[in-house]
Amino acid sequence: MDTREDLPPIPPLPSGASSAEKEEGLEQVRDLLFGPQIRSQERRVVRLEERIAREVAAMRSDLKLRLDAVKDEVTRELSTLSRTVAEEQVERGRLQESLSRRIDESGGALDARLEELRTEAEQAHEELRQVAEQAVQELREEVRNGRERERRALSTLFSELGSRLGSDADTPEAQS
Repeated sequence: MDTREDLPPIPPLPSGASSAEKEEGLEQVRDLLFGPQIRSQERRVVRLEERIAREVAAMRSDLKLRLDAVKDEVTRELSTLSRTVAEEQVERGRLQESLSRRIDESGGALDARLEELRTEAEQAHEELRQVAEQAVQELREEVRNGRERERRALSTLFSELGSRLGSDADTPEAQS
């Protein structure tokens, strides 16, 4: 850091100097005394802003990738469940036709069996729906938790930045 001996002499103001000239001279003195520190701090702030912007962009990109992966997984699961339900519905249709013929042939005993099969199919469908709802709820919770972790990480980063900026302001170099 420059010492007072290293600084160039301040030119004296002419006795008849105007207010604008005096102000310009005062600005020169301020620039000589504080200019290097201010420029150094400005460069630091710019670097920190760039770093924060890069980290936020990286977090945003990572979150987008994760959300896309979750969306793809949910889509695949729902597609699989839809196919399974469709296949079960087709199968149920076949069973109903077969059972209808048996009902015509057998009478009342088979009518009770048909009702049991319908109840089981509805329970299976309800269980599948509940499993799907639970999976969606768990995914939502996971996404929510991921957002909270990212917010905490940003909070920590800003706290650290604030404390560093605060500690930089307390250093003897910053005070002189």
